[in-house]
Amino acid sequence: MRHIKFATLLSILILSMLTSCREAPTNGDLDAQWQLTSITINSTGETIEPDGKYFCIYRELIQLSNGGGIITTGRLVVKDNIMSIDFPMITTPEEIGRLAPWGIDTNKPQFEIVSLNSRHMVLKSGYSTITLRSF
Repeated sequence: MRHIKFATLLSILILSMLTSCREAPTNGDLDAQWQLTSITINSTGETIEPDGKYFCIYRELIQLSNGGGIITTGRLVVKDNIMSIDFPMITTPEEIGRLAPWGIDTNKPQFEIVSLNSRHMVLKSGYSTITLRSF
């Protein structure tokens, strides 16, 4: 009888450990850490290859970093292959200018997801076309 109680208790413990509360990514391949590899300014055709610029995307959040720290955090909504971002802490023209090294010219950009897989992504807005690789 003791062995049955022990086995039952052990089974319950193992099952409770297997069903944790961790939330899975909701955006598929989009949820990842991305390194910015190139920015093409649509109006001029100029291509820039930035160094050390990153996008970190997970669920409804996006963070821009320069490798040394997080620059800003935004809210993310993806619907019908359009990625809409809102950077609520970026409000002044000077702060919006700080987003330019990531190919962003407004605090509420919208990007069309041109291509996306687990290794590469291309985003296009009215201002720029951004190419990224996951790492």
